[in-house]
Amino acid sequence: MKLNLLHKVGAAALAAGIAVLAAGLVIMYKSTHLTDISELSADDLKSGMYVKGTVTDVLRGFMPNPDTDDNTTINEPLDICTTESEETSEEAYASYVLIPLGTEKEDFACFLLDQFRFTELYYQVMTGKSGDGTEEGVSAEFEGIVTKPSKEEERLMKDALDNWNKNYSYLCYNYYVIGDINSETIPPYVIKCKDMKVRKFYWLYSIPLLFMGSVLLFMAGSPKKKLKK
Repeated sequence: MKLNLLHKVGAAALAAGIAVLAAGLVIMYKSTHLTDISELSADDLKSGMYVKGTVTDVLRGFMPNPDTDDNTTINEPLDICTTESEETSEEAYASYVLIPLGTEKEDFACFLLDQFRFTELYYQVMTGKSGDGTEEGVSAEFEGIVTKPSKEEERLMKDALDNWNKNYSYLCYNYYVIGDINSETIPPYVIKCKDMKVRKFYWLYSIPLLFMGSVLLFMAGSPKKKLKK
């Protein structure tokens, strides 16, 4: 049995198509079977998990107001770091913040809150005011993937989590004081929002490869027949 170039290229394309199809079907399944973060603890979080949830607020740091003589405080989100949004070419930011896990909201995880994707929520979280000037809170549902942070993200997370008390007196979520937070108590992952509607159809990328492989193998003919000639 002797294989010519068309056989080899066709078989390679067909194999690649099957691999892409299998991976796409796995992604489609995960995209339609999301785990709600209210069902997860810090120990449950693993890289590659497909999750969903609702963000109403983030972990905030409180400190005395230096401009007053009374007991008023300043609060702001515990911002791990802020970078430019990767969702748009326009000017927008993305901030790494902490959101609660589970129903008791005692565990927290790092969440990438994007200004372009969640404009109103981002504004309220970062400024403490809603976009229309009222004090009513806003919330946003999200879908995303738990990812392993890059070395730079990991460094920034560790620095912010281990040194938050240099800037704040205590941390709160919805005005409830949260216990000690550091890089050991926060899982080493980042929840990043993804468009699950698009990911459900990744398997379609396999069709051109499968079609090309099938056509090339058909054109190549039977390797046994080629040998008889």
